[in-house]
Amino acid sequence: MRGRERLTRRSALCGAAALLTACAVRNPRAEARSQRVVALQRGGRAELCCVTWNIRHGEGTDGRVDLERTATTLVGLAPDIVLLQEVDRGCRRSGGVDQAARLGERLGLVSVFAAHRPFEGGEYGLALLSRPQVLASRAVPLLAAPRPLVALEAQLDVCLAEPLTVVVVHLVDTVEQRAAEAREVAARLALARGPWLVGGDFNGPRNTAPLSPFQTGVLASPPAPRETYPADAPVREIDFLIAGPAELVAWTSAWVPAEGVGSDHRPVVGRLAWGSASLVPAG
Repeated sequence: MRGRERLTRRSALCGAAALLTACAVRNPRAEARSQRVVALQRGGRAELCCVTWNIRHGEGTDGRVDLERTATTLVGLAPDIVLLQEVDRGCRRSGGVDQAARLGERLGLVSVFAAHRPFEGGEYGLALLSRPQVLASRAVPLLAAPRPLVALEAQLDVCLAEPLTVVVVHLVDTVEQRAAEAREVAARLALARGPWLVGGDFNGPRNTAPLSPFQTGVLASPPAPRETYPADAPVREIDFLIAGPAELVAWTSAWVPAEGVGSDHRPVVGRLAWGSASLVPAG
C-alpha cells in the first residue's frame, strides 16, 4: 500500500472513530456505567430494542410482589428503552421502594418517573428506563382523564439531528375518554421535529379510537399470539408500541414474550429502526 493510500485510510478510520466518540461522550452518566448511548449499527440502519410493560408494581399472578422477578425478565430482553406502567415509588404495598430507580440500577439504564397521584405514603405512576441519554423529561397532565393522570414525555439523544421523543401512557376509562387522552398525546407528538415513540397500556384493542390519533406512525405488530392480558391466559391485545413518522422509522421485528407470572400483563417488545440516510449527527 502506498504512503498516501495508508494516510487516507487512517484518516477515514480516525474520522469515524471521532464521530462515534463525539456521540458517546454526551452522556456522562451512561459512560460512567460503561453503557452505550449510540444505537447499534446493523447493515446501515440504527436499531433500538424497545419494551412496554404494565408491571402492576411488581405483583405477579401468584399475588407476590417481586420486583427482582420483574428485573430478571427485563434483563433477559436486553432493552435499550423500557416504557413502564403501574410503577410505585415509596408505596407501602411494594415495600417503600423507588421501583423505577431500582429497575434502572438493575438494568444499568437511566430511570425517569412521573406520578399520576399520591398513593399509600408514596406515589403511583409511569417510568422510563433508557440507555440513550435523557435530555429532558416531564410529566404531562392529561386533562381529558376523569381522574389525575399523566403521560411521561422525554427526549432522548440517539445521535440524530433531532432527539427521539418518547411518551409513556396508561389510558383509562371509557373508549371516548381514552380517545380524548390519546388525542392530547398525539398533539404533543405533532410538535416533535424528530422521530417519536409512544407506548403503554391502551386498555383496548387495535383498530379502535384510542389508537387512531397515531395514524402517522407505525404499530409494532407481533405475530400471533400477540394478546397481552391477562398474562396467565391472555385473550386481549391492549398493550402497544407505535413509532413515527412512518416515512422515517420501521419495526424490524416485534414479539410478545411468554411471561405469564410477573404481572397481570405480558410485555411487548419491538426493534425500532431508521435508515442510515437519517443518521445525521447533531452539531
